Amino acid sequence: MDDKTYKFATFITGILVTIIGTITNGLSLSYFIRSSRFNKTGIANKLLILLNLFDLLLCIDYFFITLHIMVQGPPTLYSIIVVLGVTLSAATGFLTTVISVSRTILLFNPFYSINKPLLVTAMVTVLIYFLAKNASLMFLMATPNDGWLLIEYILSVELMIMILIATTCCILSTWKLRQSSESSSEKSMVANRSHAAVTMIILSVVFSFLNLYLSLSIIVRRSTSFSTATSVFHWVNLFENISIPLNSALNPAIYISRKKALRRYVGSLFDTMMPENHGVTVV
Repeated sequence: MDDKTYKFATFITGILVTIIGTITNGLSLSYFIRSSRFNKTGIANKLLILLNLFDLLLCIDYFFITLHIMVQGPPTLYSIIVVLGVTLSAATGFLTTVISVSRTILLFNPFYSINKPLLVTAMVTVLIYFLAKNASLMFLMATPNDGWLLIEYILSVELMIMILIATTCCILSTWKLRQSSESSSEKSMVANRSHAAVTMIILSVVFSFLNLYLSLSIIVRRSTSFSTATSVFHWVNLFENISIPLNSALNPAIYISRKKALRRYVGSLFDTMMPENHGVTVV
């Protein structure tokens, strides 16, 4: 794969993933916001809404990052949207980890009450850290070698930590679900919570797989001496570039596949767009 083909392939795949992700995240977010108006939502569901919002913003941001590949914009503007994208990526990973931990805790202890003020304080603190760190690193982007190297290594370490936590929660939740299935009375009592836990396991597996690939590809790419002109580099970099927006695009697909009410909501939206539902009659 030559440089021209690589840029075109990155542009096409990036645009497709981000457009699909923006549409699907917009649909699922509108459902969650609409449902929260009529039903009291717990802290876990509110975190899911926040994750959905960040996934939507991430897809929009990566759309402009991908667009920059073909249409070279002002360097300062590009630096800002890249830093914003890295911040949103870290934020979505952090939220996925928090939701995974909270679902695991509730699965083991259904009557446990999460300390909301403490959780909100911790989340705000971490999000401020991500934003401040990435904003300060933006100035290092003026020196491509050292700046990008530091940004990528910090991102890899952060992702590895979140992947480790999410994977641990997946293992614990899977074990607990298998234990619960042995007792029919316990299974019926925690059916809804178990369904939510399975959804979170799927989200965590997808997050861990895609972000593990991203982290390892960064480490391999920076630790080896193969030329940036090689076909291997182009293929590795191509999948590395779309791994983060692909994760955000897949999340709402998981919500839709796991939540019947959300499927009905999306179906009703498509029904209203059909010509026969706009007063058009055939005689």
